[in-house]
Amino acid sequence: MALGVSIGAGWGRLFQQVLIESLLPVVLASVLGFLFALWAGPTLATFLGTSQHPVRLALEVDCAWSGF
Repeated sequence: MALGVSIGAGWGRLFQQVLIESLLPVVLASVLGFLFALWAGPTLATFLGTSQHPVRLALEVDCAWSGF
């Protein structure tokens, strides 16, 4: 960011750079975490269950906004 200021970048360009540099890793980590959870849940359930006592795991994606 300091380099952008030193070469005369405008406020909008600096704001865009900060958004891209902070949101890109967050979105990427969120997608990877979601995909890992989809894979890890059923995989762990198969390891925990036995043939006599199978473990059933019902995973549902809940997109409802609960607020804070």
